[in-house]
Amino acid sequence: MIDFIKNKKLLLLQYYSDLPNPWAIKKLQDDKSILLKNTFTFSPKDLYKIEIDELSDDDYEVPLQFLLAKLEGEYFKIEGSKLSIDFSIYIQKDIYLSDKFFIAVKNISIFKHLSNVINEDIYIGGEKPNALPI
Repeated sequence: MIDFIKNKKLLLLQYYSDLPNPWAIKKLQDDKSILLKNTFTFSPKDLYKIEIDELSDDDYEVPLQFLLAKLEGEYFKIEGSKLSIDFSIYIQKDIYLSDKFFIAVKNISIFKHLSNVINEDIYIGGEKPNALPI
């Protein structure tokens, strides 16, 4: 399960494993990237407020927090590499986020599919010209 946490300058993705399976911790400890919900890609350097060396296989119930975006002006900027696309996504800071914003039925990445027809930064919400309305 994933949740989104906003603070003044950061957008975090919090991941909880539904099963007692420490696969994410093991991959991160091996210095590999993980793919969550077939949409979000994170490496060990994206972990927030915890070092991978501090985790053990028994910590699978501990939610992992990853840095998803940083605030730039009125928008959280998500680097394309975190969504496996070639451009960035800018989301107006006051928009409520849920997994349905990024993931369609059966873990289909919405922005990955959009990248088949769009190859430039996308702005969502706010006053930016050409921004997609929420």
